[in-house]
Amino acid sequence: MVLLSILCVGAFLSAIFVTGMHDASNAIAVPVRTRTMGDTAALITAALFNGIGVFAAYLLITDMSVPWIAVPSGHLGLPGLTAALITAALWGVATWALRMPASSTHALIGALAGVAWYARVDGEGSRFIPAIFRCHPCCRSSTCRP
Repeated sequence: MVLLSILCVGAFLSAIFVTGMHDASNAIAVPVRTRTMGDTAALITAALFNGIGVFAAYLLITDMSVPWIAVPSGHLGLPGLTAALITAALWGVATWALRMPASSTHALIGALAGVAWYARVDGEGSRFIPAIFRCHPCCRSSTCRP
């Protein structure tokens, strides 16, 4: 369990690093190209505001967390979170290598949805999938399950 916790922290740090690496070029391209900032000043400013953004996101997430985004409980919680973070990091590296624009947030939410789906199939259950696939109130089909 300790090794898995260390692996999860490593996956988190790698996902954050890949996100910063992927977004840094977008953040500094305009100021450097228009010559309003030098290379070093733009890079330092981007790093500073990326750090502030992580801290602000942490504060907002703890205050405004939504109940339908939940890591599965039980024996799939920590391994599922680790797998989702590794998947998001690998997707970020792949899209960076292929020079494709991609959203790190969408990659992480997609990976968490995959973990929640697997937990539901495995029998652990999750609150994420029922919230996504809940039937629309206008749906009157007999195949619609609330």
